[in-house]
Amino acid sequence: MGILKKNDKILKTKTEDSPLGFFQSNLLIKILVIFLGSGAFTGFFPFAPGSFASLITLLLLYFSNASNPVFLFIFSTILFFVGVFICFVLEKMWGNDPSRIVIDEVVGMSFSLIFLPKTYLIWGTAFLTFRFFDIVKPYPLKKFEKFKGGWGIMMDDIGAGIYTSIFVNIFVRLFGLV
Repeated sequence: MGILKKNDKILKTKTEDSPLGFFQSNLLIKILVIFLGSGAFTGFFPFAPGSFASLITLLLLYFSNASNPVFLFIFSTILFFVGVFICFVLEKMWGNDPSRIVIDEVVGMSFSLIFLPKTYLIWGTAFLTFRFFDIVKPYPLKKFEKFKGGWGIMMDDIGAGIYTSIFVNIFVRLFGLV
């Protein structure tokens, strides 16, 4: 509950002042939005919350045996659209693209694994490559951040995930790691 105490002002916001509108009166909905947007509260990790959320995502997907490309694509796509809404709401509550919002890293990491063979080496390489692309933001990823609301928060990470998938797939095929 310590995390929620830090957000006490958010939780007590009046309905008409809230980006959640009529959902504001439901504490469970607010907690769910914060839970999802912060990647199961990994966004509150004291340093590198995006990297931490990406690593946790990778580990959960790896050990849950969720490596089917169709499953990963459907999961990532649904979570992307949910994430756009959640990022819009949390940005209104916490300000412009705060580091506590990590659902974008969760979705981007998921997208980066879609067509990759499931091995420690390949998925570990995908993690490092995704973090590189997400931090450096090669063209045109930097431009995606200028999109309004949740779109801007989510799009650069989706792009980093797609870049990662392409790059690591080329790397895997060139070096015969499959």
